Amino acid sequence: MKTKTLFLCIASAAVTALAAGPAQAAVTIKSVETVPVDPNYKAKDDELPPLPHLRMKIGTSAVGLKASDFIVSTDVNGKQVGVPGEKAIQFKDSNEELDMIILVQGTVRFMGDPQPEVAAGEDATEIKGYYNEVKAAVDVIAKARAKNTNVALMVYGDKTIVRADFQPSTGFSAESLGAQKEYSKITTKALQKSIDFAGTALSQKNGRRVLFIIGDGDDQDANARINDQVKKLEDASIEVYVLGANPQGNIEPRDENRLARLGKLGEYQKALQEEQIPQVAETLANSINNVYAVEFAQRANDTTSLPWDGQDHDLVVTAKKEQSEPKTFNLLQVAQPPPKQPTDYTWLYILLAVLGLAIVGIVVAMVLRKPKEEEVVEEEPPPPPPIMEAPMPAPGPKPKTMMIGIGGDSDGMPVVGWIVPLTGPQQYQTFKLASRTTIGTSPESNVVMQDQFMSGNHAEILMSNNGFTLMDKGSANGMLVNSKRVPTHELVDNDVFTLGKTDFKFKSIN
Repeated sequence: MKTKTLFLCIASAAVTALAAGPAQAAVTIKSVETVPVDPNYKAKDDELPPLPHLRMKIGTSAVGLKASDFIVSTDVNGKQVGVPGEKAIQFKDSNEELDMIILVQGTVRFMGDPQPEVAAGEDATEIKGYYNEVKAAVDVIAKARAKNTNVALMVYGDKTIVRADFQPSTGFSAESLGAQKEYSKITTKALQKSIDFAGTALSQKNGRRVLFIIGDGDDQDANARINDQVKKLEDASIEVYVLGANPQGNIEPRDENRLARLGKLGEYQKALQEEQIPQVAETLANSINNVYAVEFAQRANDTTSLPWDGQDHDLVVTAKKEQSEPKTFNLLQVAQPPPKQPTDYTWLYILLAVLGLAIVGIVVAMVLRKPKEEEVVEEEPPPPPPIMEAPMPAPGPKPKTMMIGIGGDSDGMPVVGWIVPLTGPQQYQTFKLASRTTIGTSPESNVVMQDQFMSGNHAEILMSNNGFTLMDKGSANGMLVNSKRVPTHELVDNDVFTLGKTDFKFKSIN
């Protein structure tokens, strides 16, 4: 009897392993960023000079890890050098916002149809699908994390249909999928276009961004390639979790390759049987939660540090005894922003003082020119002169006013403006705007930014008599103004706009 029980356990474990699909690394690097040195920090005489350090999002199958359980290392001249974690918090315990889109294949062959329409006299044959299992999986995924989580549901066939827009996960229900019969007419699947659609919607969100795909990886275009989509998702820091399944049998190698490439941005698991779909969904939902935000130390105890030489290095993270695949990252000592300095308005004060003195001088001159009052002697009033109509005076020129910076009509707007980065390595630097100011990472830009998420020629600000206009120059990640994605915007004082990962504040003199 014990032998039979052991056999059943082994068989159950084998089924679970089959459901897992392709082997996944136990540790995965989701994202990497450099934390620059605090420019206000002053090292003591007996301290080593401060260095930048790394902040990473790390996925792992282990739970309950501490900061000291993580090490990031790289090869330097044939020797591995590494530094330990200093701070770590698991995502499920954090207050970070999560914005997630669940994207489900909505074709009739995937969702099924219990009563398909047939010609008169013919028997209706049920199309077996995964509607009920997918519905259960959607609920599992949406409820994986309650706090600070927003979920949207989209279904793709020949086009993408938004079944539920972003809403708190606590109020979300898989009933948003609608009735199974609604999928009976959908026969084609535009996976590639739907990924673009969902990626654009997620890129406008500010929290951690996750795309969860349920489908078989097939596309109505037999030549569809998703390399561009994977690159765009990676550049926008969008993680992708994939649940692969096919009611007609195993997934085709070409289609599985698509799903696996998407899963490189998060995780890919495959369900080989219908009852495994909710189980695999729960496994992937746990993977979304089991991501650690880790800050690494500047140096190890023996003063060893990462090689901050401005070169690309393959970083490997070890969590307990498990290692990640290498991830290439440039270890550049980002230029530090100078301490925040008050804006120099001396020239403005001088101008106001000169204008004030001029006004006082005019008033004094008018007073001096006023004739002194003489003693009034009553006399007979002279006869009134004959009334003559005086000609109307010719219209004079339109009065002019002076405008700060340049001359102009009173209808003009101020033309003195600045932009100030509020985040990033150039935080609080002040950039005065010219008639045309370009912003980007290219050395040819007027405002050169150190932001890996910004394009070379990302945006420009044009000055006119009407003020300042911010324009996107076809950048990869676009621009946000007051948290809304726009191609162009008329700037007003105190506007906040975002290029790449950098927030800017616009200031002007009224």
